[in-house]
Amino acid sequence: MAEFQGYPVPAFFSEVGCNVVRPRTFSEMQAIFGPQMSTILSGAIVYEWTQEANNYGVIQYPDTTIQDGVTVPIGSPVPLQPEFNNLKSQWATVSASSIKMSVYTPTATTMNCPAVTSGWPIDPNAPLPGTPTPPTTRIVDPSSSAGQSSVPQILTFRGSSGRGRSDRLEPCQLGCS
Repeated sequence: MAEFQGYPVPAFFSEVGCNVVRPRTFSEMQAIFGPQMSTILSGAIVYEWTQEANNYGVIQYPDTTIQDGVTVPIGSPVPLQPEFNNLKSQWATVSASSIKMSVYTPTATTMNCPAVTSGWPIDPNAPLPGTPTPPTTRIVDPSSSAGQSSVPQILTFRGSSGRGRSDRLEPCQLGCS
């Protein structure tokens, strides 16, 4: 935890709640929100809220629908037991703290880059590479005078970043990679 002490951005555990041993008890919440971690960490994200094929969810929706080509859950969420109540019980026993925005005084600090070691072979003094020119993409409608085929084409202009030609548009018919 020492490496996060004084870190200038929030740090938290993500994807807590291993599902190898069932039912999950979420007992790690006691440590995460306990006195040795709560002064450094901002909390944790439980993996995961909704039940999916990987069997990590703590709630399940009764049905799904298609919206804009994407399957989305619908209906009132149903807690999956006993894990939902296990998590709820753990959260009821911890004391998360916060700070009111009216008394928050942000400070801008920077962290020194780690020194080069066998486990970190990156030179902290090396110059950063230049920002590449992002590709510009547009779709040509084949029914317009600009279209020359019976299917739409994606035209990508690659700038002078060294990744493509900077002097022409490169067509790619839909479906190609």
